[in-house]
Amino acid sequence: MKRKGDKIGVDHVLHLYATSCESGRDLLEEFIERYPNYEDDLREFAAFRRIDETIPDRTYTNEEEQLLNARAISAVQNAIYESRHGGKSGRDAKASPRRKVVSKTAAVAQTQLRKPNHLCECIAQLEEIGGEYRRKAAGPLDNKLIYSVEEELKKQKWFETYELKGYGHGYRPLSKAGGHRIYFTRWWPQKGQTVVNMIELMRSWKTQRCEILSTVYAAWNDLIIWGKPITDDFIIREVLERWHEGKKSITEQRWRSAISWMREKGLMPTGFGQATANRK
Repeated sequence: MKRKGDKIGVDHVLHLYATSCESGRDLLEEFIERYPNYEDDLREFAAFRRIDETIPDRTYTNEEEQLLNARAISAVQNAIYESRHGGKSGRDAKASPRRKVVSKTAAVAQTQLRKPNHLCECIAQLEEIGGEYRRKAAGPLDNKLIYSVEEELKKQKWFETYELKGYGHGYRPLSKAGGHRIYFTRWWPQKGQTVVNMIELMRSWKTQRCEILSTVYAAWNDLIIWGKPITDDFIIREVLERWHEGKKSITEQRWRSAISWMREKGLMPTGFGQATANRK
């Protein structure tokens, strides 16, 4: 556990607390003492856990499963947004004025959230999301999943989409932005830290870097799924010859640099999920 005063995100704190509870000990007061800025979040999460433990397991219908999956990836998307803007908004801002607050008008382009979503799902191997990504101009995309997620984001009053001036769409926070934390920690008590680490790593990435890393990861992952040789040349071929013409506007050296960076950081694909294209 980090020392009092160390800078640490709220999702990381909740993940640490949830992990500590698995030992049978409730360290709520100790965590509040160490992280006083997150007292409201910790008490809310602890109360939720106590209620959740009294609810028996049940079998969900297909419709309910789809809703839960949408809410799961919405939680990841909410966490990514919050990390990029370094704080909170809406209800959380009013509850804890000491924290750095996200402006309610702050916004971010869709690609800046969609691609980290894809990387978090694959690298942390979040089976619950079940993305079915295909090769699109800006990288791997699951349109059906995105539409259901965006509907859920608005329903939960976390985010809404809007049209950007000039081109594309973006997300902006609503009154309950930040309400993802309970769902996030509940769904992934073991894998949550991997997601948090990825979010922190990608915190300052620009849109094109998100596109490059997500595309390279997917192309590399496809080769593993297909049982083909994994070399830089084969990965580059998938990106520049079998993806989308727009990929050629980015220099080959940048694609190769991305591959090298992924190896250096230990972010190599494992063949998780479905391929983004048919094998050739």
